[in-house]
Amino acid sequence: MGKLDFLFSKFKKEKNVVDSQFVSETSLDILEQAERAANIVNEGIKSGDLSGVCEKLEELPSANNQREQFVFDAPPVDIYYWIIALFGVTAAAFFYFVFIGAGTMALSSQFRAIGSGILVGALLVIAFNILVSYRAFLRIKFFKRYSQYLGILKHKNVGLVDDLAAYVGGDAECVIKDLKLSVKKGMIPQGHFGKDDIFFMVSDEVYDKYLEKKAVYDRYYKKLSEERMRMKERPEEIAKILNAGQSYVEKIKEYNDIIKDNSISEKLYRMEDIVKMIFHEVDINPANADKLGMFMNYYLPTTEKLLEAYIDLNEKTDKGLSAYKMKKDIDSTLDTINKSFEGILDQFYQEQEMDIISDISAMEVMMAQEGLQDED
Repeated sequence: MGKLDFLFSKFKKEKNVVDSQFVSETSLDILEQAERAANIVNEGIKSGDLSGVCEKLEELPSANNQREQFVFDAPPVDIYYWIIALFGVTAAAFFYFVFIGAGTMALSSQFRAIGSGILVGALLVIAFNILVSYRAFLRIKFFKRYSQYLGILKHKNVGLVDDLAAYVGGDAECVIKDLKLSVKKGMIPQGHFGKDDIFFMVSDEVYDKYLEKKAVYDRYYKKLSEERMRMKERPEEIAKILNAGQSYVEKIKEYNDIIKDNSISEKLYRMEDIVKMIFHEVDINPANADKLGMFMNYYLPTTEKLLEAYIDLNEKTDKGLSAYKMKKDIDSTLDTINKSFEGILDQFYQEQEMDIISDISAMEVMMAQEGLQDED
């Protein structure tokens, strides 16, 4: 049993997070799919033939789990790097005219007015170019933060602002500002905030449901946000699980450094995002530690075997056609297994949303009994 297996099983035993008799059929289906995906890849590696692995993985329901898209990719940031370079060089060039203007003012009383005009004009041009470059720099930083929001919100219909802030390592005010800009720029065209900007909804459909039971939703997410605040101090076992998760992220980065291939690197970056999302979910919702732990115990060792096989092929002196084909198969398999496990993760979030709907329905009954349902 690996380190992560031990931590998750220990957490389950000591904290009684999820009793097996209460694991839903959906959860079992998710874990069964994860196990099947792992077995398909492991059999391919063992036989030395990965040619049919992608087709088998594509047959899994998770590989075809389509979720309606409400959150869209940010535009390319390359243009902003060009803007910084162009306007930065222009600003630097105009320092020449600053010296010309200053020198003219200092050395010639006859042309002092001209020198003053050159100096002021050059400083204005420099200030304008620096301002444009700075705005481009801020836009690049915004798009980088947005790509992290995208990783979470493309799987969720509703997200707590505090959870998103914890995921990106920022503060809630910055997240709110970023999401409002994302809506304005059309990257989340149907985005809406709940009361006091505590939570964010990605679609008009969810927002319409929210408006139907506004008081219930507001109370539920306010209570959830308060619970998150009380969870600032992590239990020791959860802290160990998160540390183990960080070690896996570091391991993926090590593989990325060893394997000098742009196509593989792109898939490893995607894999890193999936791993981060899973351990973030464990952090904010420890009750899911057991289910997500079992999921990771299939996902991580499977991808690790694929990467080890790729590195072994790179180190072999005989790099014939069969080795080349095997490497191409590993490349394709990594892409498909990422898609498959991301689909399983999507199903997990859908299950969570069903649980939230049940909790909100229960709260609605309670509020009706208390006579609070019509409160805003």
